Amino acid sequence: MDRRRGWRSPSRWAARLAVAIALGLVGACSEPDPFSPPPPPSGVALVDGAVEWGGPAPSMAIVRWGRRPGVYECVAYPAARDREDRLATTRHRVPLLSAAVGDTVYFQAIDVTASGHMTPAAEIRAVVSGAVSTGPRLRWTMIDVGFGDAHLLTMPGSGRRVLIDAGERRDAANVMGFLAAAGVGHLDVVLATHVHADHIGGMVGEPGAVDDGVLGAWSVGEYVEGPAPSGERAAHDELLATIAARGLPRRFVSPGDTQAGNPALAWDPEVRVEALNAGGGRAIGGETESDWINNDSVVLRVGYGDVDLVLGGDAEAPVQARMLAAGRALESEVLKVHHHGVDDASEPAYLSAVRPRVGLIPIATEESFSGTLPAGVVLSRLRERAIDVYASDRAEPLGLIPTPGVGYNVTVVTDGNSYEVRLERSASVHWPPEAAERRVVP
Repeated sequence: MDRRRGWRSPSRWAARLAVAIALGLVGACSEPDPFSPPPPPSGVALVDGAVEWGGPAPSMAIVRWGRRPGVYECVAYPAARDREDRLATTRHRVPLLSAAVGDTVYFQAIDVTASGHMTPAAEIRAVVSGAVSTGPRLRWTMIDVGFGDAHLLTMPGSGRRVLIDAGERRDAANVMGFLAAAGVGHLDVVLATHVHADHIGGMVGEPGAVDDGVLGAWSVGEYVEGPAPSGERAAHDELLATIAARGLPRRFVSPGDTQAGNPALAWDPEVRVEALNAGGGRAIGGETESDWINNDSVVLRVGYGDVDLVLGGDAEAPVQARMLAAGRALESEVLKVHHHGVDDASEPAYLSAVRPRVGLIPIATEESFSGTLPAGVVLSRLRERAIDVYASDRAEPLGLIPTPGVGYNVTVVTDGNSYEVRLERSASVHWPPEAAERRVVP
């Protein structure tokens, strides 16, 4: 039963009011009803490119906004310094990073409780009169490939482009279509987290050729991966043949490597990169060879200013336990939820250690096995921690729900201070539901 609904039933409310009168508490206590939503934000205004407001009770904050009435494609978050984005306060300031001076914007300020309950203010129309930040931005796009991983990082200073994974074999066209539309003609680095085909298939394309796929057809500077994989896969054999045919440099990363010690991770002087995990899946644990390969996954923590991101592969619970035991710094604003939201990852202790505000899940439900991903238990763990969920087919803070055939490219942009999540309808082709029913999660 919904506890909030129970408190609002007439008999329960009358009994509660009688007790309050008897104790002399009516009008004497300002503490909010824990089962009622907080009042909407008040005093909302756009000041020099940032939305400012206050409220009677401490809360977290977000702002959803766009350039048309009632149509919001961006969600903006407060400063990350000292994890201010996670603090419950009565005064909020949230920059609109993607807005430029002179833009007309429509926005809603939203108070967020520790349990994730959102209370929006009325929509406001305003003209941006001053920019909060004009400095360089780090961008991370989760490219819509339906089922699989493909992520593009664009460095803030060097402008280097890093592609991490590239979806299934048939997703080569989806990934290259995105790159072309985004004006990305050259990839400085292509990094594979592990050798499952839903991560490296798009790098090699269809079987039997070395001139298709991202590595075969696109301009690429170098290829990066972890140590020797814990199992053999045909897509990886083809990948190595493509690298040899094109004469691409091949680099490796190991656990604990950083941009300071390994040139393969030196993407930008202002960006910190650490490999939290890489290889060794067979020793780390798992019941099958497929589990071992998942646990080979390269997991990266990428930091720019005060904003940190964790992304990488399909690392399952044993990897997460190992990272926790190693005492590595994990706390980050954004987490790429491991293994497409399968319930063999996203352990509660790990989520509590990373403590993200945003969770990205590379999955379109219609393409998952029997439409069961992301797993309900994983979504519950995220929501219980007030982690905003964005997947390839949904964006919960924007009220977008899974719709067959509809996908989104999800981009996180940060100036190193605050950050913003933007959604754009993708042109990617999804697998038909009848094919998705036959999928087996690797």
